[in-house]
Amino acid sequence: MYDVLKFQLVSNINQRMKNQTNQSEICQYCNLSDCECSDQEDWDSCDSPKPKTLYSFKEINLQNKSLLAEIRIICKNLIYVIGLAPNIAKEDVISFQLKKPEYFGQYGQIQKLIVIQSNTFNPPSHAAYITYRNEQEASLAILVNIINIYLQVKASFGTTKYCTNFLKGQQCKIKDCVYLHQHPKDKDSTQVLKKEEMNNSKWLFSYSQKLAQTNFKKFYTSINYKNALQKSIFPTTQNILDHMIKERIVEPLQQQQSLNIQQEEVKEIQQIQDLQQPIYQKPIDIEKRVEAVILQMDGDGNTNSRFKFTNSKIIPQDHEAIQQIKQYLQK
Repeated sequence: MYDVLKFQLVSNINQRMKNQTNQSEICQYCNLSDCECSDQEDWDSCDSPKPKTLYSFKEINLQNKSLLAEIRIICKNLIYVIGLAPNIAKEDVISFQLKKPEYFGQYGQIQKLIVIQSNTFNPPSHAAYITYRNEQEASLAILVNIINIYLQVKASFGTTKYCTNFLKGQQCKIKDCVYLHQHPKDKDSTQVLKKEEMNNSKWLFSYSQKLAQTNFKKFYTSINYKNALQKSIFPTTQNILDHMIKERIVEPLQQQQSLNIQQEEVKEIQQIQDLQQPIYQKPIDIEKRVEAVILQMDGDGNTNSRFKFTNSKIIPQDHEAIQQIKQYLQK
């Protein structure tokens, strides 16, 4: 099972105990005692030095096995969801329910789903690890907020770690082991966290939002709003697209661009209709075709040729040959 991320509610973080020197309350966004961020925007623009919590995989010393055991690798196609209401996240029906288009199935094809008990909310709720096909689908799921049964559902990118057997250089005998047994191929874009930094839930959720926006922009820089709604099979697509545009994650196509696209679509439809219509062809002049073929056979009109074109029946052999050529051309 994937390593469980330990999140806390914002209200719980706000009530952290003051330190022994009676300094001001630790900031829930920066995790610093001398910062007064009141919301997410303040945190984004805060000048206070923020502790480095994120590392590029290429910075990691692969020979340091103890360090590899402590890091958590961010998986861009895996999301971790908290705040699932108990009536939805019952273990016996969660795999079926959450894959529906009404829930997380609307963002893409779910390949794997693991449900765990979560104490983040009171009363206790459920959390889930959801694996999508690619980072595009996972990013979309993270960007859209869902409200359900008074609980705000939040999602961040999930993490995984190295298999203990792999780090020891031993063969893993665990069937369907979900941990890593090899290093990531793309070391430049792969990012890692230290184990102790994962408790900073505010930072992790905020970072996931930014990373999801960056990932999503790689696939969609603009949206043909009307066509997207018509082609989608998901009932909440309009809400998703509205959210994308409102947060300026993507830009709607300008009116002129949309008009040009519609004209191109009309042109394509007309071309298809034209192909479906029977094509009128002028009747073939068989006599001229036969004459041209025979002249070519005769070497550009050799008058001494036995197959010189003639329409008479005086020479039976010529007439028979001409009839055969006519029949061939008419096929």
